[in-house]
Amino acid sequence: MLGRTHMAIGAIGATVITPLLIRFPWEPISAMRTLNLVPEALVVVGAVLGSLVPDLDESHSLLARKAEMVGRLVFLLIALYVLFVGHVPLTPFSLVGYALLALTLFSRANVMRKIALGAMGLFAIYGVVTHGMPLVAGLAFFAWSMGAAFTSHRTFTHSVLGIGLFSLGMMMSLHGLWAVCAEAAMAGYALHLIADGIAGGVPLLWPFPTRQGVRLVKTGSAVDHTIGLVAVAGFLLLVVK
Repeated sequence: MLGRTHMAIGAIGATVITPLLIRFPWEPISAMRTLNLVPEALVVVGAVLGSLVPDLDESHSLLARKAEMVGRLVFLLIALYVLFVGHVPLTPFSLVGYALLALTLFSRANVMRKIALGAMGLFAIYGVVTHGMPLVAGLAFFAWSMGAAFTSHRTFTHSVLGIGLFSLGMMMSLHGLWAVCAEAAMAGYALHLIADGIAGGVPLLWPFPTRQGVRLVKTGSAVDHTIGLVAVAGFLLLVVK
Protein backbone atom coordinates (compact mmCIF):
# COMPACT_ATOMS: atom_id res chain seq x y z
CA MET A 1 0.00 0.00 0.00
CA LEU A 2 0.96 3.63 -0.39
CA GLY A 3 2.79 5.43 2.40
CA ARG A 4 -0.17 7.77 2.90
CA THR A 5 -2.47 4.80 3.40
CA HIS A 6 -0.10 3.24 5.93
CA MET A 7 0.01 6.55 7.84
CA ALA A 8 -3.77 6.75 7.91
CA ILE A 9 -4.07 3.16 9.14
CA GLY A 10 -1.45 3.87 11.80
CA ALA A 11 -3.34 6.96 12.96
CA ILE A 12 -6.71 5.25 13.34
CA GLY A 13 -4.96 2.23 14.84
CA ALA A 14 -3.58 4.55 17.53
CA THR A 15 -7.11 5.25 18.73
CA VAL A 16 -7.65 1.52 19.22
CA ILE A 17 -4.42 0.77 21.08
CA THR A 18 -4.47 3.89 23.29
CA PRO A 19 -6.43 2.19 26.13
CA LEU A 20 -3.89 -0.63 26.14
CA LEU A 21 -0.89 1.69 26.36
CA ILE A 22 -1.98 4.51 28.67
CA ARG A 23 -4.73 2.69 30.58
CA PHE A 24 -7.31 5.31 29.60
CA PRO A 25 -9.86 5.18 26.77
CA TRP A 26 -9.29 7.32 23.70
CA GLU A 27 -10.61 10.83 24.37
CA PRO A 28 -11.56 13.35 21.65
CA ILE A 29 -10.31 16.91 21.94
CA SER A 30 -13.67 18.14 23.21
CA ALA A 31 -13.51 15.85 26.26
CA MET A 32 -9.78 15.35 26.66
CA ARG A 33 -8.18 15.88 30.03
CA THR A 34 -4.87 17.73 30.04
CA LEU A 35 -3.28 14.71 31.70
CA ASN A 36 -3.94 12.56 28.62
CA LEU A 37 -2.88 15.07 25.96
CA VAL A 38 0.82 14.16 25.80
CA PRO A 39 0.38 10.36 26.08
CA GLU A 40 -2.28 10.34 23.34
CA ALA A 41 -0.10 12.50 21.10
CA LEU A 42 2.85 10.15 21.65
CA VAL A 43 0.71 7.14 20.74
CA VAL A 44 -0.45 8.77 17.49
CA VAL A 45 3.03 9.99 16.50
CA GLY A 46 4.60 6.65 17.37
CA ALA A 47 2.01 4.62 15.46
CA VAL A 48 2.20 6.83 12.35
CA LEU A 49 6.00 6.79 12.24
CA GLY A 50 6.10 3.07 13.00
CA SER A 51 3.72 2.44 10.11
CA LEU A 52 6.29 3.94 7.71
CA VAL A 53 9.44 2.33 9.11
CA PRO A 54 9.23 -1.03 7.23
CA ASP A 55 9.40 0.78 3.89
CA LEU A 56 12.84 2.23 4.65
CA ASP A 57 14.05 -0.73 2.59
CA GLU A 58 12.81 1.09 -0.53
CA SER A 59 14.38 4.32 -1.83
CA HIS A 60 11.13 5.81 -3.12
CA SER A 61 9.05 5.25 0.00
CA LEU A 62 7.59 8.26 1.82
CA LEU A 63 9.82 8.05 4.89
CA ALA A 64 12.92 7.25 2.84
CA ARG A 65 12.42 10.41 0.76
CA LYS A 66 12.08 12.52 3.90
CA ALA A 67 15.19 10.91 5.40
CA GLU A 68 17.05 11.57 2.16
CA MET A 69 16.16 15.28 2.28
CA VAL A 70 17.29 15.59 5.89
CA GLY A 71 20.46 13.62 5.19
CA ARG A 72 21.43 15.82 2.25
CA LEU A 73 20.80 18.95 4.32
CA VAL A 74 22.98 17.65 7.16
CA PHE A 75 25.83 16.75 4.82
CA LEU A 76 25.52 20.14 3.08
CA LEU A 77 25.82 21.94 6.43
CA ILE A 78 28.86 19.81 7.30
CA ALA A 79 30.46 20.68 3.96
CA LEU A 80 29.79 24.42 4.43
CA TYR A 81 31.20 24.32 7.95
CA VAL A 82 34.34 22.51 6.83
CA LEU A 83 34.88 24.89 3.91
CA PHE A 84 34.15 28.26 5.52
CA VAL A 85 34.48 27.78 9.30
CA GLY A 86 36.68 24.80 9.98
CA HIS A 87 39.53 26.03 7.75
CA VAL A 88 40.67 22.47 7.10
CA PRO A 89 43.97 22.54 5.15
CA LEU A 90 44.05 20.94 1.72
CA THR A 91 45.77 17.61 2.22
CA PRO A 92 45.28 14.29 0.45
CA PHE A 93 43.15 13.18 3.43
CA SER A 94 40.94 16.29 3.41
CA LEU A 95 40.52 16.07 -0.37
CA VAL A 96 39.23 12.53 0.03
CA GLY A 97 36.79 13.87 2.64
CA TYR A 98 35.56 16.60 0.27
CA ALA A 99 35.13 14.01 -2.46
CA LEU A 100 33.04 11.80 -0.17
CA LEU A 101 30.86 14.76 0.83
CA ALA A 102 30.31 15.65 -2.82
CA LEU A 103 29.48 12.03 -3.61
CA THR A 104 26.94 11.97 -0.81
CA LEU A 105 25.32 15.26 -1.78
CA PHE A 106 24.90 14.31 -5.43
CA SER A 107 24.41 10.57 -5.08
CA ARG A 108 21.29 8.77 -6.16
CA ALA A 109 18.44 8.40 -3.70
CA ASN A 110 19.14 4.74 -3.03
CA VAL A 111 22.78 5.45 -2.18
CA MET A 112 21.74 8.24 0.17
CA ARG A 113 19.22 5.93 1.83
CA LYS A 114 21.90 3.33 2.47
CA ILE A 115 24.25 5.97 3.87
CA ALA A 116 21.52 7.21 6.22
CA LEU A 117 20.71 3.69 7.42
CA GLY A 118 24.40 2.96 7.87
CA ALA A 119 24.75 6.13 9.93
CA MET A 120 21.77 5.02 12.03
CA GLY A 121 23.45 1.69 12.72
CA LEU A 122 26.77 3.33 13.61
CA PHE A 123 24.97 5.79 15.88
CA ALA A 124 23.45 2.84 17.73
CA ILE A 125 26.89 1.29 18.19
CA TYR A 126 28.21 4.67 19.37
CA GLY A 127 25.40 4.71 21.93
CA VAL A 128 26.55 1.32 23.21
CA VAL A 129 30.20 2.40 23.42
CA THR A 130 29.30 5.57 25.34
CA HIS A 131 26.91 3.62 27.60
CA GLY A 132 23.94 5.63 26.35
CA MET A 133 22.19 2.55 24.99
CA PRO A 134 22.07 -1.05 26.20
CA LEU A 135 24.22 -3.51 24.26
CA VAL A 136 21.25 -5.61 23.14
CA ALA A 137 19.35 -2.55 21.88
CA GLY A 138 22.36 -1.21 20.01
CA LEU A 139 23.05 -4.53 18.31
CA ALA A 140 19.36 -4.92 17.42
CA PHE A 141 19.18 -1.45 15.83
CA PHE A 142 22.48 -2.03 14.01
CA ALA A 143 21.30 -5.36 12.62
CA TRP A 144 17.95 -3.86 11.59
CA SER A 145 19.48 -0.86 9.85
CA MET A 146 21.97 -3.04 7.96
CA GLY A 147 19.18 -5.39 6.94
CA ALA A 148 17.03 -2.50 5.73
CA ALA A 149 19.95 -1.04 3.77
CA PHE A 150 21.05 -4.17 1.95
CA THR A 151 17.93 -6.24 1.32
CA SER A 152 15.31 -5.74 -1.36
CA HIS A 153 11.88 -4.24 -0.80
CA ARG A 154 9.34 -6.24 1.21
CA THR A 155 11.81 -8.82 2.43
CA PHE A 156 13.76 -8.47 5.70
CA THR A 157 11.91 -5.45 7.11
CA HIS A 158 8.57 -7.11 6.39
CA SER A 159 9.39 -10.28 8.33
CA VAL A 160 9.14 -11.58 11.88
CA LEU A 161 12.90 -11.14 12.18
CA GLY A 162 12.68 -7.51 11.06
CA ILE A 163 9.87 -6.49 13.39
CA GLY A 164 11.48 -8.52 16.19
CA LEU A 165 14.82 -6.68 15.96
CA PHE A 166 13.11 -3.31 15.67
CA SER A 167 10.85 -4.01 18.66
CA LEU A 168 13.73 -5.32 20.76
CA GLY A 169 15.73 -2.16 20.11
CA MET A 170 12.78 0.08 20.95
CA MET A 171 11.83 -1.76 24.14
CA MET A 172 15.38 -1.87 25.46
CA SER A 173 16.29 1.76 24.71
CA LEU A 174 13.20 3.84 25.54
CA HIS A 175 11.73 4.07 29.02
CA GLY A 176 9.21 6.08 30.99
CA LEU A 177 6.77 8.13 28.93
CA TRP A 178 8.84 7.50 25.80
CA ALA A 179 8.11 3.79 26.19
CA VAL A 180 4.53 4.61 25.18
CA CYS A 181 5.82 6.03 21.89
CA ALA A 182 8.02 2.95 21.42
CA GLU A 183 5.12 0.56 21.96
CA ALA A 184 2.95 2.57 19.57
CA ALA A 185 5.70 2.45 16.93
CA MET A 186 5.84 -1.32 17.28
CA ALA A 187 2.06 -1.47 16.81
CA GLY A 188 2.31 0.78 13.75
CA TYR A 189 5.00 -1.50 12.32
CA ALA A 190 2.73 -4.51 12.85
CA LEU A 191 -0.20 -2.72 11.18
CA HIS A 192 2.04 -2.05 8.18
CA LEU A 193 2.78 -5.76 7.81
CA ILE A 194 -0.91 -6.62 8.13
CA ALA A 195 -1.84 -4.03 5.49
CA ASP A 196 0.83 -5.30 3.08
CA GLY A 197 -0.35 -8.81 3.86
CA ILE A 198 -3.60 -8.03 2.08
CA ALA A 199 -1.81 -6.15 -0.70
CA GLY A 200 0.24 -9.01 -2.09
CA GLY A 201 1.61 -10.74 0.99
CA VAL A 202 4.80 -10.45 3.06
CA PRO A 203 7.60 -12.98 3.72
CA LEU A 204 7.09 -13.33 7.46
CA LEU A 205 9.56 -16.22 7.62
CA TRP A 206 12.31 -14.44 5.66
CA PRO A 207 14.93 -15.46 4.48
CA PHE A 208 12.52 -18.08 3.19
CA PRO A 209 10.91 -16.34 0.18
CA THR A 210 7.35 -17.66 0.56
CA ARG A 211 4.92 -14.81 1.17
CA GLN A 212 2.00 -15.01 3.55
CA GLY A 213 -1.12 -13.05 2.68
CA VAL A 214 -3.55 -12.35 -0.12
CA ARG A 215 -3.80 -9.94 -3.03
CA LEU A 216 -7.00 -8.05 -2.25
CA VAL A 217 -5.59 -4.57 -2.81
CA LYS A 218 -3.22 -3.32 -5.50
CA THR A 219 -0.80 -0.63 -4.34
CA GLY A 220 -1.78 2.74 -5.78
CA SER A 221 -5.22 1.53 -6.88
CA ALA A 222 -8.54 3.25 -6.21
CA VAL A 223 -9.16 0.80 -3.37
CA ASP A 224 -5.80 1.72 -1.81
CA HIS A 225 -6.68 5.44 -1.93
CA THR A 226 -10.18 4.75 -0.60
CA ILE A 227 -8.86 2.83 2.40
CA GLY A 228 -6.57 5.75 3.20
CA LEU A 229 -9.35 8.32 2.90
CA VAL A 230 -11.74 6.29 5.05
CA ALA A 231 -9.05 5.80 7.71
CA VAL A 232 -8.24 9.53 7.76
CA ALA A 233 -11.92 10.45 7.99
CA GLY A 234 -12.44 7.98 10.81
CA PHE A 235 -9.41 9.28 12.71
CA LEU A 236 -10.49 12.93 12.35
CA LEU A 237 -13.99 12.03 13.49
CA LEU A 238 -12.63 10.33 16.59
CA VAL A 239 -10.35 13.29 17.28
CA VAL A 240 -13.03 16.00 17.18
CA LYS A 241 -16.08 14.02 18.24
